[in-house]
Amino acid sequence: MYDLKTTLFVTDLDGTLLHSDTSLSDFTADALNRLIDRGAKLSFATARSLYTAGGLVAKIAPSVPIILHNGVFIQKRSGEYLTKALFSADELERIVRTLDEYKIAPIVYSLIGGREHFSYVYDMLTGEARNFIVQHRGDPRDRPLSDPTGLYDGEVYYFTCIGRGEALKSAYERLGEGFTRILTRDFYSGDDWLELLPSEASKASAVQRLKDLLGCERIVAFGDGDNDISMFRVADEGCAVANAVPGLKAIADRIIGSNDEDGVAAFLREYLL
Repeated sequence: MYDLKTTLFVTDLDGTLLHSDTSLSDFTADALNRLIDRGAKLSFATARSLYTAGGLVAKIAPSVPIILHNGVFIQKRSGEYLTKALFSADELERIVRTLDEYKIAPIVYSLIGGREHFSYVYDMLTGEARNFIVQHRGDPRDRPLSDPTGLYDGEVYYFTCIGRGEALKSAYERLGEGFTRILTRDFYSGDDWLELLPSEASKASAVQRLKDLLGCERIVAFGDGDNDISMFRVADEGCAVANAVPGLKAIADRIIGSNDEDGVAAFLREYLL
């Protein structure tokens, strides 16, 4: 049914490949490693960075480059960047003006001296955003600041705004077109997240670039969330896990087992092994 030489398999991580406790089961690792041994081109498309994603999929042998920060980067597991999407100065000005208007304090991701950092002023963050920061203590990318000076240093590529209430929705609507905007509820915490990316950054655009880089002809995608919708729209086949959001299920070609049932690995094992 699938030609391993010409098909790119791309799966989301959280809520899709990983269990609800963020673990990767031995069943999934074994199935995917066997497919990779047979020549399957398997990639991950995640909102995570290489730093956090790499450890979670360490049991899976490297296959092809992976898509990170919802399409901002295509990166090898070694850390080499194949593609990068960055904000322009005009885009930054527009975002900062809008966030200031709604009194939203962001966590700002940028490349400074070629290294990834996330910068923030802790005292200005919401309680939900502070919880995120506390959970990431010890992360080498952590760059706390005492005031907003320097918040937008380097090459900025990603904004995360975390909270509850109407402010995030209002900012989302005010920014309108010109950016990749994702307003979603976090799978683990239940907090609202507004994520802002450069206009050319999305899982859809990144998976198409990766398909071209690898010389593949077809894309088979797996996902669970709103940020997977764009990827499903460009895929030749979209497989939503049973726990996926209704919007993704509505456009999926098939519904497979849930993340806690190892739905992705079970599907691939049935059709490919």
